[in-house]
Amino acid sequence: MDESANETPQAPQAGGFAELGLEADLVEAVERARLETPTQVQRELIPLALLGRDCLVRVRPGSGKTNAYILPMVQRMKPGGGLQALVLLPTGALAERVERFVARFAHVRRLRTTALTARGRSRHEPDPLLHPPECLISTPRSVLEALTSSKLDPAGIRLVVLDEVDSMLDGDHGQTLRDVLDRLGPERQTIVLASELSDPVRELAGQYLREPETIEVAADESRVRAVEHCLVTVEPGAEFDALVAYCKTERPRLAIVFANQETTARELAHRLSGVGCDARWVGQRRRPPRGRDRSDRRRERAEIEVVTASDPPEHRLSTIPATHVLHYESPADADSYLHRIERCARLLGPRISVVFADSRHQQLLDEIEARLRASLRRLEMPVRPPRPTPRPAVPREARPAPLPAPAPPLAPAPLPLSNYVEPRLLEVLHRDEQLEARGIRPVPRTLGSRFRARRARRPV
Repeated sequence: MDESANETPQAPQAGGFAELGLEADLVEAVERARLETPTQVQRELIPLALLGRDCLVRVRPGSGKTNAYILPMVQRMKPGGGLQALVLLPTGALAERVERFVARFAHVRRLRTTALTARGRSRHEPDPLLHPPECLISTPRSVLEALTSSKLDPAGIRLVVLDEVDSMLDGDHGQTLRDVLDRLGPERQTIVLASELSDPVRELAGQYLREPETIEVAADESRVRAVEHCLVTVEPGAEFDALVAYCKTERPRLAIVFANQETTARELAHRLSGVGCDARWVGQRRRPPRGRDRSDRRRERAEIEVVTASDPPEHRLSTIPATHVLHYESPADADSYLHRIERCARLLGPRISVVFADSRHQQLLDEIEARLRASLRRLEMPVRPPRPTPRPAVPREARPAPLPAPAPPLAPAPLPLSNYVEPRLLEVLHRDEQLEARGIRPVPRTLGSRFRARRARRPV
């Protein structure tokens, strides 16, 4: 990386991003991307990242944190200098999405970026690590496999970004992340971003960060207000029918469905899969895309994708780009309702939250409306058409006797073969019962003589 980037940035210029220390070409690229005013995390993180300081950032998704570390990373990289920056994210889909954001500014400096994921590539697709880029965006598991197979040389990496690190510390992923960090060089800048500064996150920061600067960005309440809050009134015990009716009517692109218990969430995913939805539990891993079976083809035909979750919401929900938040079981209180929506931080349009409740939850609904300072929009679900009334059973004695089946028509008698077949073709060599029944008998002749024309007799 460029050593001059460790120096103090130049005097700030008047304007939004220009006063943060970004160079002129990047400021023009930011203006072309229609980013006018920097957010709070961008104002605090960009100057520190340009100085090469380690940072521990507490920020929620959707606050502009991706551009907060992309812009200084692009400015500090040197074109043609090999692999210099590594961005680690919890999922491959999120890595591909961030790679598109990085490429939007990397082309200004003629830098190459690559997203390394577990998605299989075709035979004609080249290996992305054959010519290492300046910036690599991937998951800890994919990077560890590349380091183990010696396809990736970590010697030149000078910047490591751990985005959504609280999701990467769940289960066995935490050990995989530590194995990757242990294989990297000690002289590096590390930026850690998390939704919550939990004890595992602080422990990781204390182990791998050097005198980090801590940045805490307050939660944006306007994001909760940007969601359209709706209510579907159901009868007790009819919540599942109402949920299916809503999904079939509105057809959300990706919906997160909340239940109160983990067992209920798993059972709900199984029941939704049975009605034609691509449903899975949030803790359920998908199969790798190497083979295709019947369930994969059924998943491709399903147009409604559903992820079920339980209280308390998990960290990995913040990485799911959902469009709807459906509360299959009503939350315990208004705070739990808001906490569910805050965990689904990567909400995309139309951003709708629907509560399925009956008359027993009126007090909860009043509390939610008081916290939102707005009324829940009532939705009317289509009523299923009534089933046709079955006909009364008729006693067997009163039933009319069935009519006799009509006799099949008689087939016409076949004409003898001698009427339309040449006589010499009626001669056969072996006995056959069906042919003999038609009057055709074998004659002792050779096969060749059957088709040889007869010679005319010479006159004596």
